[in-house]
Amino acid sequence: MTVFVCVDDSYGLRFNGRRQSKDRELIKDVLSSVQGTLYVEPYSLKLFAEGTAAVTDTVPSDGCFFAERPMAEHMDKIDKLVIYKWNRAYPADMYFDICPLEQGFRLVSKEDIPGYSHEKITKEVYIK
Repeated sequence: MTVFVCVDDSYGLRFNGRRQSKDRELIKDVLSSVQGTLYVEPYSLKLFAEGTAAVTDTVPSDGCFFAERPMAEHMDKIDKLVIYKWNRAYPADMYFDICPLEQGFRLVSKEDIPGYSHEKITKEVYIK
Protein backbone atom coordinates (compact mmCIF):
# COMPACT_ATOMS: atom_id res chain seq x y z
CA MET A 1 0.00 0.00 0.00
CA THR A 2 1.15 3.53 -0.75
CA VAL A 3 0.38 6.13 1.91
CA PHE A 4 0.32 9.85 1.06
CA VAL A 5 0.67 12.23 3.97
CA CYS A 6 1.32 15.96 4.49
CA VAL A 7 3.41 17.10 7.44
CA ASP A 8 5.25 20.10 8.79
CA ASP A 9 8.94 20.02 9.76
CA SER A 10 8.08 18.34 13.08
CA TYR A 11 5.94 15.68 11.34
CA GLY A 12 2.78 17.41 12.55
CA LEU A 13 -0.35 16.22 10.70
CA ARG A 14 -2.93 18.61 12.12
CA PHE A 15 -2.98 21.96 13.85
CA ASN A 16 -5.97 23.72 15.39
CA GLY A 17 -8.03 20.65 14.47
CA ARG A 18 -7.30 21.06 10.74
CA ARG A 19 -5.20 19.05 8.29
CA GLN A 20 -1.86 20.37 7.08
CA SER A 21 -2.84 20.12 3.43
CA LYS A 22 -5.38 21.82 1.22
CA ASP A 23 -2.98 22.83 -1.53
CA ARG A 24 -4.56 22.15 -4.91
CA GLU A 25 -1.22 21.62 -6.69
CA LEU A 26 -0.27 19.01 -4.10
CA ILE A 27 -3.60 17.24 -4.63
CA LYS A 28 -2.91 17.15 -8.40
CA ASP A 29 0.48 15.60 -7.66
CA VAL A 30 -1.08 12.93 -5.43
CA LEU A 31 -3.64 12.03 -8.10
CA SER A 32 -0.98 11.83 -10.82
CA SER A 33 0.88 9.28 -8.66
CA VAL A 34 -2.06 6.90 -8.19
CA GLN A 35 -3.19 4.18 -10.56
CA GLY A 36 -6.91 3.62 -10.01
CA THR A 37 -8.81 4.93 -7.01
CA LEU A 38 -7.26 6.83 -4.14
CA TYR A 39 -8.80 6.04 -0.77
CA VAL A 40 -9.27 8.89 1.70
CA GLU A 41 -10.86 9.54 5.05
CA PRO A 42 -14.29 11.20 4.93
CA TYR A 43 -12.70 14.41 6.27
CA SER A 44 -10.47 14.76 3.19
CA LEU A 45 -12.85 13.70 0.42
CA LYS A 46 -13.82 17.30 -0.37
CA LEU A 47 -10.23 17.98 -1.51
CA PHE A 48 -10.60 15.69 -4.49
CA ALA A 49 -12.67 16.01 -7.67
CA GLU A 50 -15.70 13.77 -7.87
CA GLY A 51 -14.75 10.26 -8.96
CA THR A 52 -11.02 10.57 -8.21
CA ALA A 53 -11.20 9.36 -4.61
CA ALA A 54 -13.29 6.97 -2.54
CA VAL A 55 -14.04 7.15 1.18
CA THR A 56 -12.80 4.46 3.50
CA ASP A 57 -13.03 3.89 7.23
CA THR A 58 -10.54 1.04 7.07
CA VAL A 59 -7.03 0.93 5.65
CA PRO A 60 -7.25 -0.65 2.17
CA SER A 61 -4.37 -2.19 0.25
CA ASP A 62 -4.18 0.52 -2.45
CA GLY A 63 -3.13 4.18 -2.36
CA CYS A 64 -4.39 6.12 0.65
CA PHE A 65 -4.38 9.80 1.63
CA PHE A 66 -4.65 10.16 5.40
CA ALA A 67 -4.69 13.21 7.63
CA GLU A 68 -6.31 12.11 10.86
CA ARG A 69 -5.44 8.58 11.90
CA PRO A 70 -2.42 6.79 13.35
CA MET A 71 -0.67 4.67 10.74
CA ALA A 72 2.06 2.78 12.67
CA GLU A 73 -0.37 -0.02 13.51
CA HIS A 74 -0.64 -0.72 9.75
CA MET A 75 3.12 -0.95 9.08
CA ASP A 76 2.76 -4.50 7.72
CA LYS A 77 0.60 -3.16 4.84
CA ILE A 78 2.69 -0.12 3.91
CA ASP A 79 5.37 -0.57 1.25
CA LYS A 80 5.65 3.05 0.08
CA LEU A 81 5.36 6.42 1.83
CA VAL A 82 4.98 9.70 -0.04
CA ILE A 83 5.55 12.51 2.42
CA TYR A 84 4.86 16.12 1.50
CA LYS A 85 6.59 18.64 3.78
CA TRP A 86 5.62 22.28 4.16
CA ASN A 87 9.15 23.35 5.19
CA ARG A 88 7.89 25.17 8.26
CA ALA A 89 6.67 24.26 11.73
CA TYR A 90 3.15 24.74 13.03
CA PRO A 91 1.83 24.07 16.55
CA ALA A 92 0.56 20.53 15.86
CA ASP A 93 -2.35 18.71 17.55
CA MET A 94 -1.46 15.34 15.98
CA TYR A 95 1.77 13.91 14.60
CA PHE A 96 2.56 11.33 11.92
CA ASP A 97 3.52 8.28 13.93
CA ILE A 98 5.97 6.69 11.48
CA CYS A 99 9.62 7.70 11.24
CA PRO A 100 10.46 6.23 7.82
CA LEU A 101 14.16 5.56 8.33
CA GLU A 102 13.63 4.01 11.77
CA GLN A 103 10.92 1.73 10.31
CA GLY A 104 13.13 0.28 7.57
CA PHE A 105 12.14 2.56 4.69
CA ARG A 106 14.74 4.11 2.43
CA LEU A 107 14.53 7.46 0.70
CA VAL A 108 14.41 6.92 -3.09
CA SER A 109 13.59 10.44 -4.26
CA LYS A 110 13.29 13.96 -2.96
CA GLU A 111 12.14 16.96 -4.95
CA ASP A 112 10.65 20.38 -4.44
CA ILE A 113 7.35 20.94 -6.19
CA PRO A 114 5.58 24.28 -6.57
CA GLY A 115 2.45 24.58 -4.52
CA TYR A 116 -0.47 26.97 -4.80
CA SER A 117 -0.56 28.09 -1.17
CA HIS A 118 3.18 27.50 -0.56
CA GLU A 119 5.97 28.47 -2.94
CA LYS A 120 7.78 25.19 -2.32
CA ILE A 121 6.58 21.81 -1.01
CA THR A 122 9.16 19.08 -0.54
CA LYS A 123 8.06 15.64 -1.75
CA GLU A 124 9.93 12.66 -0.28
CA VAL A 125 9.30 9.11 -1.50
CA TYR A 126 10.29 6.17 0.71
CA ILE A 127 10.06 2.45 -0.03
CA LYS A 128 10.65 -0.67 2.03
